[in-house]
Amino acid sequence: MEIRLAHPNEIEAIVNVLEEARAFLASSGIHQWQGEYPNKDNIFDDILSGRGYVGLVDGKVAAYAAVNRGQEEEYESNYIDVHMKKQRKKLSAYGNSDFIETVRGIGYRLNMA
Repeated sequence: MEIRLAHPNEIEAIVNVLEEARAFLASSGIHQWQGEYPNKDNIFDDILSGRGYVGLVDGKVAAYAAVNRGQEEEYESNYIDVHMKKQRKKLSAYGNSDFIETVRGIGYRLNMA
């Protein structure tokens, strides 16, 4: 497999590869990428920013990846904690702010009691 930067004229082939991946994930019961992300605009932005790469097999697009060298907001150290705090606040409107329990060193669990 040859891996190189993607070109704008390969967007349709990239979309086809992603659609195949979506279908495979859905048939496997995996919900990742079942929405509109990534879409043609995301791919185009990745390519223009030098982040979009294709894997070629026999000269045809067989894989796509966007390589971000920076830190995505979702992966910042306290992003999950902030998100869970917001969820607890929403639940407190229904009288149950203890529904999400913090398990130190592990993560979170739902308190169904």
